[in-house]
Amino acid sequence: MRDQYIWELEGVKTEIKRLQDEMKPLEQARAVLEEKIIEEMSDSGLSLARTEDAATGKRLTISVSSEDMANVTDWGELEEFIYENRALYLLQRRPSNGPYRELVATLGKVPGVETFTKKRLSLRHVK
Repeated sequence: MRDQYIWELEGVKTEIKRLQDEMKPLEQARAVLEEKIIEEMSDSGLSLARTEDAATGKRLTISVSSEDMANVTDWGELEEFIYENRALYLLQRRPSNGPYRELVATLGKVPGVETFTKKRLSLRHVK
């Protein structure tokens, strides 16, 4: 193994962190602007707007769409509903790794599932 790769990885991770830190205020500004635009369009009864920059001739279209999302307020009630109605389709199709590992440890195998090993690197500064 070459130390060079480790130092290159550290440099890349440092640059990613720097850029993420730079992006935070931009993401906050974007969220504020999006909220203002959504509010103004909603107040005006618009779901679509167009604009043109007179200086450059550049045109933009912006639209607002809505999507109802689930926010679980009582997991026990939801689980009971799913169980009683065989409504597994309400859940995302991915097993939870912690409980899966526990079942494999006790049962040896979970039907319909195979284990794969995902490898990750951990890079830390030593003080």
